[in-house]
Amino acid sequence: MHSIDGDSVGCLQLLADGGTLQLAAGSIALACLLLDFGWATPAIPNEWDPPGQHTKLRAVVTGVAVLYVFSCIPAAVLYWRFVRTGTMFRSVQLVLGCLLWALVYISNSYSPDYYTAGHWQGAHWSKTQGLLTTSVLLCVIGYAFSFPCEERAFVSMVARAPSRLASSIRTFYSWCSTKKTPRDAPLLEPTEANDILQNDERGEEVDVGTTLLQEESSIIDESLQERDSLEEGSVSTVQTRNSRRYVNESVNGVFNAFCRASHAPFVFGCSAYLLALAVCAFSLVLSFYSFEPNSQCFAWLSEEKSRAKLEMSYASALGKEFPIGDSGLKLGVGMDTVLSVEYIDPANAVQKVTLWQTLPGEAFVRASKGSLESWSAKNVFYFEDSTGTISDIQTIDEIKSEDGHVKILGTVGWPQGGQARFIARLYGSPVTNTGGDQVVEFTLNVTLSQHEGFSAREKSEALRAYLIYAREPEELFFGFGSQLSYVVFERACVPIIVREKGFGRGSQPFTFFMNRFDDQTGANWQHSHTAIPYYMTTYGRSGFIENQGLSVFDLTRKDRVSIEIVRESSGMPTTARFAATISRKNSPKQLLERHTLHSGRMRGLPGWTGAGLIAGVDGGEANVLKQVAHFKENGVPLAGLIVRDWTGKISRSGAPYLNFQPDLTQYPNLTNGRFLQHLKTLLPEVKLLLYFSPYVSTVGRGSVKSNVTTTFEQAKRENCLVISNSGTILIDDDSGTSSPYAYINLGKSQCRKWYADKVIGAQKYIDGWIADHGEGLPLGSLALGDSNVDSAVASLAGSEGHNNYAERWIETNALASLKRDAPSMEQPLVITRTATGGSVAGTSLHSTGNQLCSWDSHDGLASALKGILSSGFSGLSISSSFVGGVNYAHDAFGLIRFIRSPELVKRWIEFSAFAEGALISHRGVSLTETGYHPLQLSDQSVVTHVVEFIKVHTKLWDYKRSLMEEASKTGIPMVRHMMLEFPNDRNTFLLERQFMLGSKYLVCPTLEASSLEVDCYIPALPSNLAWRYFWEDKLDITSTQVSPLLKETEQTTISCKAPLGMPCVFVATKVY
Repeated sequence: MHSIDGDSVGCLQLLADGGTLQLAAGSIALACLLLDFGWATPAIPNEWDPPGQHTKLRAVVTGVAVLYVFSCIPAAVLYWRFVRTGTMFRSVQLVLGCLLWALVYISNSYSPDYYTAGHWQGAHWSKTQGLLTTSVLLCVIGYAFSFPCEERAFVSMVARAPSRLASSIRTFYSWCSTKKTPRDAPLLEPTEANDILQNDERGEEVDVGTTLLQEESSIIDESLQERDSLEEGSVSTVQTRNSRRYVNESVNGVFNAFCRASHAPFVFGCSAYLLALAVCAFSLVLSFYSFEPNSQCFAWLSEEKSRAKLEMSYASALGKEFPIGDSGLKLGVGMDTVLSVEYIDPANAVQKVTLWQTLPGEAFVRASKGSLESWSAKNVFYFEDSTGTISDIQTIDEIKSEDGHVKILGTVGWPQGGQARFIARLYGSPVTNTGGDQVVEFTLNVTLSQHEGFSAREKSEALRAYLIYAREPEELFFGFGSQLSYVVFERACVPIIVREKGFGRGSQPFTFFMNRFDDQTGANWQHSHTAIPYYMTTYGRSGFIENQGLSVFDLTRKDRVSIEIVRESSGMPTTARFAATISRKNSPKQLLERHTLHSGRMRGLPGWTGAGLIAGVDGGEANVLKQVAHFKENGVPLAGLIVRDWTGKISRSGAPYLNFQPDLTQYPNLTNGRFLQHLKTLLPEVKLLLYFSPYVSTVGRGSVKSNVTTTFEQAKRENCLVISNSGTILIDDDSGTSSPYAYINLGKSQCRKWYADKVIGAQKYIDGWIADHGEGLPLGSLALGDSNVDSAVASLAGSEGHNNYAERWIETNALASLKRDAPSMEQPLVITRTATGGSVAGTSLHSTGNQLCSWDSHDGLASALKGILSSGFSGLSISSSFVGGVNYAHDAFGLIRFIRSPELVKRWIEFSAFAEGALISHRGVSLTETGYHPLQLSDQSVVTHVVEFIKVHTKLWDYKRSLMEEASKTGIPMVRHMMLEFPNDRNTFLLERQFMLGSKYLVCPTLEASSLEVDCYIPALPSNLAWRYFWEDKLDITSTQVSPLLKETEQTTISCKAPLGMPCVFVATKVY
């Protein structure tokens, strides 16, 4: 080793020469990735998404970061093994470190203070930048200490590189010419090795390169000799010798080469290289988890350079207040050019509530135009938004009160010239008293006039209106429809448009493979079946955009909310509604009650849904009856049966055939009533549900009899098919059915009536159905074929028509359920997964969609809970998932499995019994072609557990039914986020893995595999209430398997025992 003159200097050189500093540098960078990249569920969603136009920079930063971490091991280990090569790798590591630091700094300049948590992409000067600086400095120090000792060897190695390459080529040519593998050079004798080490310890230069060249020359000579022997007839001897020694010499030759230049034990060298391979594999995993495809944020208003100026040419308005009708609201204009809508309580002038406020000196209305392109696979939509120049100045020319509202007149201007007029109207609503708290509300209506930048003749271009207003730095947001990955938003970008949620949605590495090899059907966390542009915050405020087109809520800056509204139809106003509570007592419930007063409220479920499981069955009459008999034999209470394949199955995919006529081959007795009679013989109270979709197969193939007129032919005859802009029927094959289909034209009222009466209404023997799809209408320009359309849907072009189609689908099903009486004499149960801001009143039971058969927080069991909680914030008060998940995969991509394990099914039914209005199962959908029969709820391994928790659901049904009735009157959901019940306890705001069933039951479900205890936050109760353990009757006081009874009223977090069959549940009970 290098000479050591003293203990202190020796220790320092030991650190440098041993590669320790390089390992430390890489470890710190790895810590940056682990702490700041957010591989697990991040505390704040979407923090790793940079500003939209800099997404390529994010990919570069990610790649360099992974390379930098990976290079630390070779940089250290190769120095230990090969002195010269180690120096080269240290140089590479140092260059990568400096490059990475520069890239992160560039990201800072693009997005100053973009994130508050210091996550890697778009990272600002925080923990990430500090740790990265330390890491690079360690690299520099290690390089500086080691390079002087290695300089001559490194230069010598570079100088000999051409000759070594030539020698390798000659060796390879010789091997090819003889078609034989050359033998390795013999190992150095022990005396030679000792001489080399002794010379090195004396500081003498050892010319290892010359030695290796001599060895390579000997290899060539041996090869030539073997070739001569072949020519002389010694072929068999040489071949025998080589075949016997081929494997051993090939492997040992590599290890021996390492040993010849090694200063460390052989075992240590092997371990180091295995560690290097492990780092490589880990880096590959990191690249999976860092991949978020097409995460979109169209409103680029978060950047510092994009801020627009607000000018007040109407100077006399400064410092004045303008009353907004008789609502008690006032528009105040501050001297710092801040507009604010405030309410002052007449009974308490000190109590002032600010509903809405602009940023000092900044525009609150901006405009632009742009083109919106989309593409999809299996209804998983992506968008490419090309936005033109955004207006950079807003001028207010006049503010006046008239006819019960305040009108603001002015212009928005562009840097290259040109202006457009805007009119903003503010309407106030009377103060309402709900639940002891007062809610104030106002509506902002903005109309932008046409100008040369808004050419209406280009159909591919759409207007953009932007609303920008202030927020509090600590303000948290809830809502935005059914969000399956996150419930709480602080720094996020949330697009509002209906689309298929995708397969994986961030569950890695499955999502990575789906997006790379299956047309990006893995999607990302932003995909949702719903489009509800509504939120509420922890500051007792709420907002709602009434327009139906695509809107994007940009929450990425801590001081503002930016909303982009895409409008395909010109001249239509952009309308936003804002509300706030006067006090913060119970404010979330009152805000939700006020919102659902406008949007509508869900009606309760029919009473029979509480009687047991609603099971998915298929396979024809005989197979269905066999499955029902199996359920009965195992004592599984059944409330209903969902027969999805009543129209037949598509052989390639197994999906239901989209021709809504009974398949008389599989179900010959469906229409004549005999099949239902057979079911009633087995289970007298069971209900029958079918499957419907607004898509209809265009082909007449399938198991349906050919002499029956298909639904497609009937719709064509009724002129009820969507027509493309080319004048032909719009045909697609994108729903995952592997069969072409057309779209029912739900834009026509007579077509909605026809589908409700003649398609759904024709099946009079059913008590409900699944209303699938609705979110797949393409965004391209479409024509309806004739002029007989509703005024509200005069065009089905672009995102407005896309979202409106989903809303009309819900309306069609609501019409079908209201116009007919089910056999049970109750309204039918209609299960839907899509929803919009205007469809809530027509929804019977909202489904979270088809989750993977997994525990995942993006698309598994944990995501089902998040979907239910976020739906509750958005007015969808009754939700359910499919117990055990739906989408399963057996060896997907040869690597991944999603199967219904017994433990997953047991934990899912435990969760569903407390969290869902109805218990629903699904036969399963395979994502691979490999045959696999998923575990069903009637299988022996889970049947006892399933029966027990169906009984829990039945036991809780009366309480659930009362909560549904409350929801139909107030909009407050049955299952509630903790913040809804405890709005003044800040500890509840970020909780996403526990919930309240009403105000009585606190549930902390087990959402992880092999977990027998969960962390559960117990909020404080009033002095007359205490938390009681739900399973008290089953509790053995002498046992340590479960937690003791919790009767204290102070807030606390406990580690709650949760063995299978006893999930962590507490009941709020009165204390006497």
